[in-house]
Amino acid sequence: MSRFYALELFAPGVEDLSVKVPPLPPLVTKHIYYNTTPTKVWTSHPNGIYDPGAQNIEFDVLIYALAMGSAPSFLITVEGLSFEDVKQYNNFHNYGIKLYAGMLPGLPLADNQPTPGLIAQGYVQQGIGNWVGEQMTVTFVCYWGIFTPDQPGPIVFHWSPGQSLASALHQCIAQAYKGYKLSINISGNPATSRVVAHISSTLGSFAFWLQQYTKTATYPGVSIYHNNDGSIVVTDKNVTNAKITTLRFTDLIGQPTWAGGENEALALDVVTALRSDISAGTMLKMPNVDVDMPGLVFELPTLTNASVNYKLAFKGEFMVASARYVGNFRSTNAAEWASVFRCYGQ
Repeated sequence: MSRFYALELFAPGVEDLSVKVPPLPPLVTKHIYYNTTPTKVWTSHPNGIYDPGAQNIEFDVLIYALAMGSAPSFLITVEGLSFEDVKQYNNFHNYGIKLYAGMLPGLPLADNQPTPGLIAQGYVQQGIGNWVGEQMTVTFVCYWGIFTPDQPGPIVFHWSPGQSLASALHQCIAQAYKGYKLSINISGNPATSRVVAHISSTLGSFAFWLQQYTKTATYPGVSIYHNNDGSIVVTDKNVTNAKITTLRFTDLIGQPTWAGGENEALALDVVTALRSDISAGTMLKMPNVDVDMPGLVFELPTLTNASVNYKLAFKGEFMVASARYVGNFRSTNAAEWASVFRCYGQ
């Protein structure tokens, strides 16, 4: 398999000639729109042909439940740029940014791979140019959401008796984040006997309040995620309508491992080659493998350090709760062009 990336920057444009993907935070009097054609593109495959002299790129993108706190952000560094590009680092402020990455068919596994897709989307809060020795780089500090602690905005939630929680959340988030794709997958039918109203300044603070308000001894509560494609996902680990992705043995980098930790007996960490088709809310189905498959590692109950969760191999389906996309294009380490998924058993 061969690695692929394409980093696109979109200059702010005008409304009648552009589309707003995505809107910017309210540091201006109205939303800024972006040109539909990228202003700048760095890619490993210009015109679909591999370029051995392509710039190196490094990134670390984390998708997690926003109730965990902090503003959703990510870093992207491009190496081997021209001096003209490095001089422009400060002009990239407020540019729209999209990162596509993944694997293409090629040696050593020349088979069908998931098509490379959108790993991250947002806007550039700051560009940092650097020149050390012979290496010139630009690092983009990027944010996903339009409301941050520095640039708060109104997120107004109103839940009336007889109204479904999914409907109330849709009205709240769709109004605050106009133009964003929204996916709500809530099991059961949570109801309220009184009017519930809440105002938040960021999606993270709203997500924290929502999870605490809806969580019970038997119900995990409702979580909100920013997804890798720029969409907003609202879920309570409902698997009814969840997307199911079956992994192959050759997709894995190393053996899936129990994550451990208090109250995480069923938490599982899975590492695969970099792929964009799996994110928070996806169901992963572990590959069916034979006990004597070469390279398979498993625990036996006779070992002194064997856990109560021993199996010949991890089997069944697990819900992805968080995802991390790590990239270093020119690294020879497979783990530096990979996706890491934290999953929970059902």
